[in-house]
Amino acid sequence: MDYSTKLKEYLDTQEMTINTKKGYISGFNSLQTLFNTDNIDYIRTPKKTIKEIEEAYPKPNVISTKINMILLLFKVFYPDNNKEYEKYKKDFLKYRKQIITTIKEGYETHEATETQKEKAITEEENENIIQVLKDKIKHNTKSSMDVLNIRNYLIYSFINNLHTRGDFITSKLVKFKAKFEYDPEYNYIVIYKDKTIKYVQNNYKTKKTHGQKIHNIDTDLYKWFLKLYNAYKKLELETDYAFYQDNMITPMNPDNLRKLYSKLGNDIIGHKISLQVARVQNASEDYDIIEAVKEKAEKQGHSIDTHYIYAKKDIIKK
Repeated sequence: MDYSTKLKEYLDTQEMTINTKKGYISGFNSLQTLFNTDNIDYIRTPKKTIKEIEEAYPKPNVISTKINMILLLFKVFYPDNNKEYEKYKKDFLKYRKQIITTIKEGYETHEATETQKEKAITEEENENIIQVLKDKIKHNTKSSMDVLNIRNYLIYSFINNLHTRGDFITSKLVKFKAKFEYDPEYNYIVIYKDKTIKYVQNNYKTKKTHGQKIHNIDTDLYKWFLKLYNAYKKLELETDYAFYQDNMITPMNPDNLRKLYSKLGNDIIGHKISLQVARVQNASEDYDIIEAVKEKAEKQGHSIDTHYIYAKKDIIKK
């Protein structure tokens, strides 16, 4: 059986983002590589499989994704009530519950992991990266390298501005038109005539919950996105993506983004950086505020969500 093809066919029937589908395919391929196989017999040996996964991936979060992938394989290839496979599935479900508990306990300590500490950067390092990337941009855009320098600066600056997930990397870059219809399968970086720029988020991890989101992008980036847009027009590219790989033909994807982002840090400040850690650092700026709100909510005997409902912006303070 061609397991990879059947998995892709199943994923195509599911309502999920392109990046999520790619993630599952990548996860499946990593399991096949780990077990050096072209079949999925490893789902029939839970104890042995779990042990090998633990040895290969010591981090609980990564282990959890591998177990989730295996559980998906049960759903795709053994959807009917098969007593033998139901037993194997229960073993994996039991183990996943333990892993989730471990992950939750780790979150509740609110302590950074060693990897997060290693990949965190200072304010000075951040400003240095931005300046070095900006200084590489030439006044006249004549070569592909000139375009890539604009790309690198905008990618880093976009992340530094919004700290959003990596799904922005597959966005389309367009100029605003009043009657333009946004394809819900794509995100858009929109250049406006009033020298503003917005990020229209249609296709992302939590789109079912939050729907379309529109974010203002730092206006300092307006002229650089316009410069990138004009460079693409000059190159007569056949598609309208915002970011392309080094060959200037293939659109970038989240995997390219992670590698490029890490390389930019390594090349400029001498150590790798991480998209996830950048988001953690940004959220950590609010740690004391969150703890203060949490303490107030506990004193009032309700949740933080209820505390937020109680909070009013225009009531007098005592």
